[in-house]
Amino acid sequence: MLVIKILNNNAAFCVTDDGEEVIVSGPGVGYNRKIGSQLKLNKESKIYRVKSDKEQISDALLNIPTELLEISQEIVEYAENMFDKKISDILVVVLADHIMSALQRQQNHLVVPNLLLEEIQALYEKEFLIGEWAIGLIKERLNLVLPRDEIGYIALHILNSGENINSAEAVQTSEVVAEIIEIIEKNHHYRLEKPSTQYNRLVTHLKFLVQRLNKQEQFIEKTSNSTYEFFLKENPSLEETINEICHFLVTNYKYKLTTEEKFYLSIHVNKVIEKGSNHF
Repeated sequence: MLVIKILNNNAAFCVTDDGEEVIVSGPGVGYNRKIGSQLKLNKESKIYRVKSDKEQISDALLNIPTELLEISQEIVEYAENMFDKKISDILVVVLADHIMSALQRQQNHLVVPNLLLEEIQALYEKEFLIGEWAIGLIKERLNLVLPRDEIGYIALHILNSGENINSAEAVQTSEVVAEIIEIIEKNHHYRLEKPSTQYNRLVTHLKFLVQRLNKQEQFIEKTSNSTYEFFLKENPSLEETINEICHFLVTNYKYKLTTEEKFYLSIHVNKVIEKGSNHF
C-alpha cells in the first residue's frame, strides 16, 4: 500500500495494490512518512474505502480525536453484529463526527430536541436499540451522559448507512406518522400509550402506507364500500378521524386512500383507541 498524501500523524491517503484509493487511520500512520513510501498495516490500522466526499472525510479525520473514532468503531461493529452484515466503513467517521458535535453541544449546554424520537423508536426498533447502546458506551468511556434525543440521531445515521433506506426517507416517514398520530390523539382526546403492542402495529401499518405513498402505489380493492361503511357505523367516532387523515394525505402528498386502505387503517386506529390512555 502506497502513501499518496499525509493528513496528520494518524491518517493518510493511500493506494492499495489493486489501485483503490483509501484513507488509513491509526496511531503513527502518517508520522514521519514520505509520499510514495510503503505503509504496512497493523491490528490498530483502520481502512476507509471512500467512493465520494473524500475531502469531507479527510477534513473530519483531521479534527476527530482517536478516542471518538475507537468508540464509533465499536458502535459500528455492534450494529454489524445485530444486522449480521457489513456496514460502510465511512459510517465510523460520520458517526464519530456526529458524536464530537454532540459532545460540543453538551459542553455549551445546547440541546437539539428530536421531535421525531418516539416515531423513530417505533419505526426503526433495531437502529434505536443501537442508539441506546451507543449512548451507554459513550457514558461508560467518557463519563458523559448525552440527552436521549441523541439516540434518535444515531439511529438515523445507522439507517443512512443501509442499502434500502436513507435518513431523508426515514425522517419523512417519521414526520407523516407523527402528523397522523397527532390527528388521532386530537380527535379522540387521547395520549396514545407509547410504546405498546397496538401502537407499534399502527405505526408499522403507517410505515408501509408511506412506502406506498412514495411509490404512488395502492391496495387492490377487495373490501366493498358497504363493509367499510358498516364498520364505521359500528365505530362512529372513527369517521371524522379517517376523513381528516385522508384530507392530510391528499393535500400534502396527492395520495388518495382506497376503501381497502381506509378500512385497514380504521381497524388499527380503533384498536389503538381502545387501548388508549391518558385522556385529555
